[in-house]
Amino acid sequence: MWKIPHLSKSIGVNKCLPMKIAILGWGSLITERGELPVTGDWQTGGPVIPIEFSRISQRGVRAGCLTLVIDPINGAPVSTQFITSSRNVLDESIIDLGKRERSNQSRIGFINLRTDTVQTWAHTQHPSACQTIRRWAIQQGFDAIVWTALTSNFEEVYKQPFSVATALEYLKNLDPKTRASAVEYIRRTPETTQTPFRTEATCLF
Repeated sequence: MWKIPHLSKSIGVNKCLPMKIAILGWGSLITERGELPVTGDWQTGGPVIPIEFSRISQRGVRAGCLTLVIDPINGAPVSTQFITSSRNVLDESIIDLGKRERSNQSRIGFINLRTDTVQTWAHTQHPSACQTIRRWAIQQGFDAIVWTALTSNFEEVYKQPFSVATALEYLKNLDPKTRASAVEYIRRTPETTQTPFRTEATCLF
């Protein structure tokens, strides 16, 4: 874990007390949360961070589809949504989200305001977004926050840098079944998540 250099006002709180933990979402986690243990419903007004459909899913029912990730280079500012975990132990919330996302726990970002630490992978890949998330969590009175910290792999997989035009080309070249699944994913994305690629893709498909 990466230690935040400047201690926040949360330091000094009894670390044994139950934690109030937020889960961030901006895509299918909101519409398909599955058995993720939570309290209440998704709320708008989460931290604004750069998001785009710049990851090509490599497995599962969405293999080949373009999915949403934090992207500091190509992402558009998106006001995320948040929900409160029904867990009060951070490690348990990390495991829960990892299971829901079918992702290695090393790709689940988190910030622990009790210890002022940030998950190393998330901080390395998205340092500015981590700062934004941390400030928001302090303002909202959360003790910790977790999110999916996958990165863009578009250029790695498609062998071309991501752009809206190139992503549309990729979408057009998919086989009909995969393209239909990809378009459905785009259309089912919450209205609060608007990106340049989504705008163009919904017009064309």
